[in-house]
Amino acid sequence: MKNIDESLKEPLNPIDSTIDKAIEDISSNGLQESINENNDDKDDNKDEHIIKDAKNERLGGKPPLKTILSLLLGPVLSQVTNALFGIVTTIWVSKAIGIDGVSSIATMNAFDGIGRAFGFFLAVAASTQISSLFGKGLSDEVGQLISDLLRMCLVFGAIVPAILLPILKPCARWFGAEEKIVQMGFDYMLPLASFSATTCIFVAVGGFLQGEGRTFLFGLMSVGSIVLNMLVLHPLFLLAFKMGINGASYATIISEILPSIIFLGLYYGKKFTVVPKFSQLFKKFGPHSLPSLKVGFSQLIAQLSICIPCVLVRKYVGMTINNEKIFTDAMAGLNSAYRINNLSIAVYMAVAQAFIPAASYAYAAKKYRRFLRLMIHSIWINFAWGCYTMVFTFSIPKQLAKILASGDGYLQWAEPMIRIINSLAPVAGIRMNSQSACQALQLGTRATILSFLNNFVSICLYTLLLYYTDKTDGKRIIWCYPLTYATSIVFSIIMLWKPLSNIIKLAKEEKEMEENKELENISET
Repeated sequence: MKNIDESLKEPLNPIDSTIDKAIEDISSNGLQESINENNDDKDDNKDEHIIKDAKNERLGGKPPLKTILSLLLGPVLSQVTNALFGIVTTIWVSKAIGIDGVSSIATMNAFDGIGRAFGFFLAVAASTQISSLFGKGLSDEVGQLISDLLRMCLVFGAIVPAILLPILKPCARWFGAEEKIVQMGFDYMLPLASFSATTCIFVAVGGFLQGEGRTFLFGLMSVGSIVLNMLVLHPLFLLAFKMGINGASYATIISEILPSIIFLGLYYGKKFTVVPKFSQLFKKFGPHSLPSLKVGFSQLIAQLSICIPCVLVRKYVGMTINNEKIFTDAMAGLNSAYRINNLSIAVYMAVAQAFIPAASYAYAAKKYRRFLRLMIHSIWINFAWGCYTMVFTFSIPKQLAKILASGDGYLQWAEPMIRIINSLAPVAGIRMNSQSACQALQLGTRATILSFLNNFVSICLYTLLLYYTDKTDGKRIIWCYPLTYATSIVFSIIMLWKPLSNIIKLAKEEKEMEENKELENISET
């Protein structure tokens, strides 16, 4: 165990010889034998064996496709729930306030996404590093990691409102919104920005559960939140109490706080196999926190690289319009296109969330062929889902638009935008596939660069190109998203060529070693 302790002092490096030796020690005959050989006479280590054996079963005890599918339930429920938050809010605001309310939410939607981006950053940091620690036999260090990431939620909860609140109104006016829409949008964002810490905690707790492979509980938390939001709090605050657009914000906040409190209580109440301690909240950060943040940082860049260009898209769509009423309809239509598209993207992100812990575990345990199979399955699942959503949105865009709002002016914008934004859906998941592969391989810097190119750079460049080649057609600007999906294929191949080539080489060596062992066993018999 001395070699393991020494290796932890070095930066995460998949070719580091000391880590390789440690992984070989715990993976040659499985974690169960390693624990039993050294700790048969200790009750605490029996508990550790149970934890690790359960973890092995969830992340490495099934065939690759079954592993992906078994881990997919929770992320699908979580991501679809997150997408439904926006749809549910739009529906209830449309009923209670009308098209002005929908337009005000659309004007501020990108800023809401910026706040949530920090939560997804911590969720990916948690799920990736927790799985990696289990793969290396270091499950007893997960508790400190959880406590450290919770403290980061509080830090981001202070940073987000400090950045967003001063710029919300100036940005809304810059888009071209009338003053009524500006004020209504600010009223909507004020509570959400102020309670950013609760959003970060809600999303991060999902990452904790996903990192352990607890997909059912992960999904249960998400479903409970959306049911509370959709069926109880939104109608209560908007229709019964008539709180105005603030009611939509508080409904979202409360529906995230309650599940977070319950699951954190279970964690610190020693109800799960991983047991963080309250005292760890006041200790210095553990050795695995910084590496986890480096890996998760690529997810933050990915989220911000999507949200920030949305601000630019809104601006240039607004610049094609000279009428305030048309602007309101255009923003409402754009909001509907984003909301519907978010449902498509939800599954791509869910597949990535299911892939990351399983692939991180496989890579840490030197199961390279398994890593490649997991990646292949995640790619074809995303492709199949993209084909379905493309056909679906092309078939009934008008009907989908009517679910969220109504009005002839609104439909003139919403219907074509819904069709355009999903037009290359079959390849839209490539961005998530490539980024999650880098994250699972602990290539945080490469994942960050890839996220920046596949999202921020591409969307901004295509937005400018589409606007300056035709300054009168705002709907046409939405083509920036399908064009970005196509470009991401090129960037992904370039950035993953060398890492995947190395994995393929190691997988071949792994296969040869297994074949040699089989021949030795046959000769011995």
